[in-house]
Amino acid sequence: MLRHPAFLAGDTDTAFFDTHGLDVLAQPLASAETERLSALAAALADAAHNRDVAAVNATLPSGWRNCRRSRRAAPSRCATETSRSATGSPGTG
Repeated sequence: MLRHPAFLAGDTDTAFFDTHGLDVLAQPLASAETERLSALAAALADAAHNRDVAAVNATLPSGWRNCRRSRRAAPSRCATETSRSATGSPGTG
């Protein structure tokens, strides 16, 4: 709407949408691909900002966590089988 020639010329009144067609004025200005890339750029910029202002682990890549590694073995492929943990104790898989 702000780029419409009638609006730029100051030819506006309360019937502007009815006169110039709200369906035309409300069409997206960017393509779906442009919106997708813009969302990606915003997410990457947000991640970079969060990393820059991080109070802890600021030197680690985004997404890394300081969690203790699990000592359990990977679960078996069959839900009915029993697996053993890394310490040899029975566990369910």
